Amino acid sequence: MFSRFLPKFAWLSLFLFLSLTNELKAATPTLDALFPAGVQAGTTAQVISVGKSDPWPSQISCSNLQVTFKPDPKKKGIYSVTAKKTAASGPCFVRLHNKNGASKPMIFVVGKLVEASEALDGKGNENNDSISTAEKVPKLPVTINGRLIKSEDIDIYRVTLKKGQTLIAHLDGYGLRAPMDPYLHLYDPAGTLIILGNDNGKNIDPLMVHKVQSDGDYTVAVMAYAHPPGSDIRFTGKTSAVYRLTLTTGPWLSHALPLAIKKTGNTALKLFGYNLPGGKKHLDLNFTIPTPNTQQAIIRHPAFPNLLTLPTTAATPSPLKPGSEIKLPAALSGQLTKTKQNDTVTLTAKKGQKLDIQISSQRFAFPLDPLLSIQNDKGKELKIVDDTGVKTDRDVKVVWTCPADGKYTLRISDLFLKGGPRYHYLLRVKEAKPSFSATFEKNTCFVEAGKNIDVKIKIVRINGHKSPLVIEAKDLPAGISIVPPKDIPNKNADITVKIKASENAAAINQTIHFSLKEKAGDAPVSADVLFSFLPKIPGGPYLLNQINHTWLTVKTKDKPKAKPKPAAKTAAKKAPKAKKSPPESKAKAAVKPAAKAKVK
Repeated sequence: MFSRFLPKFAWLSLFLFLSLTNELKAATPTLDALFPAGVQAGTTAQVISVGKSDPWPSQISCSNLQVTFKPDPKKKGIYSVTAKKTAASGPCFVRLHNKNGASKPMIFVVGKLVEASEALDGKGNENNDSISTAEKVPKLPVTINGRLIKSEDIDIYRVTLKKGQTLIAHLDGYGLRAPMDPYLHLYDPAGTLIILGNDNGKNIDPLMVHKVQSDGDYTVAVMAYAHPPGSDIRFTGKTSAVYRLTLTTGPWLSHALPLAIKKTGNTALKLFGYNLPGGKKHLDLNFTIPTPNTQQAIIRHPAFPNLLTLPTTAATPSPLKPGSEIKLPAALSGQLTKTKQNDTVTLTAKKGQKLDIQISSQRFAFPLDPLLSIQNDKGKELKIVDDTGVKTDRDVKVVWTCPADGKYTLRISDLFLKGGPRYHYLLRVKEAKPSFSATFEKNTCFVEAGKNIDVKIKIVRINGHKSPLVIEAKDLPAGISIVPPKDIPNKNADITVKIKASENAAAINQTIHFSLKEKAGDAPVSADVLFSFLPKIPGGPYLLNQINHTWLTVKTKDKPKAKPKPAAKTAAKKAPKAKKSPPESKAKAAVKPAAKAKVK
């Protein structure tokens, strides 16, 4: 009935309004978090995507190909997520995408332990914000997925422990790129606070290790401040403040020796941690890196629910022998076992030779704050180095130019002259060769068929690198090409690469990779273009810090829509023509008088 009284001109306005509304709804999806933020391998879980996804459902891409996300057709923002039994444990990237673009990637974790989610009542509210109402954890080990969903939120869990057990409480929140600086509190059966856990040594996520002194029910409290910090100091809460709390009295991996992995061949590792099976001091693992060119190796062992990442090196990793002479390149694992200890090694170098010297300890979550002293053969100190130069990095990194031919001593100590069983470090020394790095300005790009876009890349030259460079693109789909810059400067520079989509380019949502390499040379240096997620306000590394690609969305051209003629207008034009038909008019005139006469 409404359509009979709607003015004809209003139909066009209504059509345009509805079209505009649909266009606004079909926006680029956003993804602020996934809850729960992980799933146990070999299981299926319901996962909420926190963000916007119009129209529903958005497609979803996961970097772990053994994890699948299936959208619920009836419930917006809900996915059924399955991780195969063979899915590699650890973090992966997930992003939403549709024809208008892609979200930023968020971190999702495949776990090895049984997973649980914070309990909610029938109205979807939590009730575990005090010791008296703490949520009972029926069995360890477990990984609990929770959210600090409102301001001043605190989540508390109760666990039953026995004397002599060692409890490990580890939380990933900041590491998931959640906007928070989390804390853990451990209370004994009497309700007394016995441990405050904040940073774990690598980042601002907490780790607590406690040797239980008496049987009873202990409570673990989770709370967090906002990160980046705000103007007020209070416990934070947001729908994106997700966390994964692991509670276990079983094995937990803390570190490995040596502290580096050889890029080729086998590395014999000793794995150390807590609650090792059979009371062992360490477990052995022969490790071969699967991809030789990677900068880090992921260490997994079936006995441990967590994993480690170790740097890779061209040198053969070996223990450091104080007082020994080393040859380049070197990757030596050392330890300051007591206070005021100094470890020294010597090396021979030539005048003008540049040495890249690194001492890493903080990156492995050890407490040592390394200090490097370089001395000549007469004991004169030529250089002393404390930190890398980055405010948040207390490890040592320096490129040092040798002033003359001769033998030199490297002395390693702790800045505060401390030492102990966990004061391990990795000394790496190699010749500093010219190289470069390249990073994307953005991690997504969007182009319409028949058009092109500019992708900006920052190039940083290292150790005087000046060789000419060329850029290459990998995985380009059909209909997509690139136009590289005419010239890449031989200094630090921002360059622009043009991505062109042909008129008939198909709709595309996928990753594409760029790399830079030297134009000439027997062994040209090359580097993938990366994108870093590390924040400007420091908090340490995330579970994943960078990607080696950008995401490309190609939208096909919209076909021009035909303008149909309104049915009412067409009928109006036909009606007058019928009235003017002479035969019909004569027939009507003849019939009407006869009808009137008959009535009379």
